[in-house]
Amino acid sequence: MGKPAGKCRHFELLAAAVAAGSSVRDAAETVGISERAAYGASGSPDFRLRVSQLRSAAIDAAIGEITSATVLAVRRLVALLDDPHAGVQASKAIMAHVAPLSELGEIRRRLDDLESRK
Repeated sequence: MGKPAGKCRHFELLAAAVAAGSSVRDAAETVGISERAAYGASGSPDFRLRVSQLRSAAIDAAIGEITSATVLAVRRLVALLDDPHAGVQASKAIMAHVAPLSELGEIRRRLDDLESRK
């Protein structure tokens, strides 16, 4: 029997490739290990957990970027409010998102409240 998945020298590279969307077969080729070794590692709970962690980290990073871009977009819209040509459109864009964002904030607050009761 081979090394446990967590001890595999290429474990992290394999997990990163799979987390990024590669098939186990393609990830094995990219990392330079046999397909058999890759499938052996990929079947372990440690491997699945690591792939999940890497994907979560990537999603968190993307959300951070989107949040930053959203703040810049809102600042741009607010700056356009006084523009005689673009002000009405900027106002419409802001108003179209106020209610959905308010609802989302309320749902999030309620969920946080429920989770804190556990």
